[in-house]
Parts: sequence; C-alpha cells; structure tokens
Amino acid sequence: MRKFIFKSFIFVFIVFFSHLFVESTRLSIPVFEGKQEPKLKNHADIFLFGSSVEEYADSKDKDKRSISKMINSLSNKYRVESISGGAYHMDMFLELSKYIVKKLSHPKLIMVPINMRTFSPEWDKRPEYQFEKEKKILNGFTIPEFIEYAYRKQIPSLFSKFHPITQEDFENTFVFNGNSQVGKVKDFLIERKNITDLNKYIKDGFVFHYMYSLEKEHRKLKSMIELTRILSASHIKVLFYITPVDYSKGEFYFPGQFIKRLKNNVDLINLLLINEGIQVFDLSLSLNSNFFSYEARPNEHLNEKGRMYVAKKLNENILKLFPLE
Repeated sequence: MRKFIFKSFIFVFIVFFSHLFVESTRLSIPVFEGKQEPKLKNHADIFLFGSSVEEYADSKDKDKRSISKMINSLSNKYRVESISGGAYHMDMFLELSKYIVKKLSHPKLIMVPINMRTFSPEWDKRPEYQFEKEKKILNGFTIPEFIEYAYRKQIPSLFSKFHPITQEDFENTFVFNGNSQVGKVKDFLIERKNITDLNKYIKDGFVFHYMYSLEKEHRKLKSMIELTRILSASHIKVLFYITPVDYSKGEFYFPGQFIKRLKNNVDLINLLLINEGIQVFDLSLSLNSNFFSYEARPNEHLNEKGRMYVAKKLNENILKLFPLE
C-alpha cells in the first residue's frame, strides 16, 4: 500500500510539473516575439507604442509598411522601434513603460498613441483585451501566480485573477450616447453577417465606439497619468498623440454632435496631461474618410495615405522635441 501511494505521488508530481513546463513555453508577449527578456535591436532612440493601427494595411495598399517603418524612412537621424500588439491600450502601455524603465536601455523618447475608442465600453471592458497574462509576464510571475496561470483552464472556479472581467459583465455594461443610456453592450454585439440594416449597423458603431462622455476617473486615464509620471521620473521624454478618427462620417450620422463630443473628450485628455506638464499632439480631426480602411463598423485603421500622413506628422514632432545629431 505504501509503495502504491509513493508511486501515485511520483506520477502526480511528474504530471503536475510536466504541465507547468508545457505552459511555460507559452508564456510570451507578441511584441517580444516570444522572448521574455527582449533585447531591442540597434539600441532604438525612440519606442513607438501601438495597437493594430500601427501595422494594419489595407488589401488595396501598394505600400504596406507600418507607421514606424514609414517614420524610419523619413529620417536617418534616429531609429524608431515599434512595440505594438493587436488591441493594446493605455493599461498595456503602462506595464510596458514599467518594464522598459526597469529592464531595458532607456530610449530618448517614447511615443504613446491615445486611441479614443479604447475608452469606450466596446473596448475597455472586453475580457480578451485585459491582457492579464501579458501583464503578469512583464511584471514577473510569482510561483502561486504561475501555478494559477498553468491550471486556470482546468480549475476555472479557483482561479479568477486572469479573468477580472467576465463575458457576462462585459455584455451587461451600459452603453451611453453622452449622458443618455442607449442600451447594453450585448445589444451592440452583432456580427456583420447577421445584420439586416447596414446603415443602422454603422450608425450604432459610432455610438458604441465614440459617443460616450469621458470622465476623468476613467481607469485608462489613470493609467495614462501614471505612465507619464513613471517615464518623467526616469527622464524619458514622452510624446502623446491622439490617433485620427473618421470624424467626417461620424458627423454625417450625428450632424452637429459627433465633432462636439469628440472635442469634449479630447479636451479632457489635454487638460489632464497639461497638468502634468505634457503637451498632446492631436490628430483626431486631421483625416477624413478617404484615409481610413474599414468595411462597416468604424475603427482607426488607416490606408497607406493615412499611415504616411501620421508618420510625417510624428516625424515633424520628433524633430521639434529634440534635433538628434
């Protein structure tokens, strides 16, 4: 009996740590290409944080380069290294900033995009956009956290840290047009193939993504301020820029309202950052619909003309901040 118990214990021990080993091979952040201790090439002068907006290219684009590659082509005085991932937002940029300050050679400048859609319930509360695993990697797993990560799928009821917002919570989040509640997230989660009224689908998309009234207590604004203070304390310059929004189509659906709402939200961001001694480069109203690339629901993906416009404007601001020799 004792021998049987011992063998059983050994078997469980092997299975347990074999699973931990397998899971450890999956611990990676897309931007770091699977490396837990990233060593960026050529000691970049500038880091450009980003989401899919940084690298997205339209199928019709002849020039499919990312914004960062376009910037590098405009000047040989400095090198820009992109640190981006699909749906990355201010909370992830904060964790990346902490990692850079602690682990990497400090760049001269970090450019941080402010995507207005990230503050919306469509983005902010989506479970898969919380990036809890990536945040844990950047901060370093403790042994209990690592075990939790490895076995969260097998025993989900015991391990909830990696899913701080459930799908149910997300779907029941209220959606607002200004201060007016217009439904819940689940009312707006309609697949393109199931729509019967394309015009309503697009209009609802603008409400879902942009027509909220931003409050200074929003958690992503708090991450933005914390990021600013962390980088400033390490003497790393930061350039915030607000990504372009398809304001012309938004104004078509909400004449006299869309631009006003967008400006009000941008003004709050400006005020918060000015209080920190930081100027914001605002591109939110810089491009009309001809520079965007999406089929129906509005987003910030740009075509080659739009990406080059942003690259040129960022390059101009880089040279204003410091003439690199």
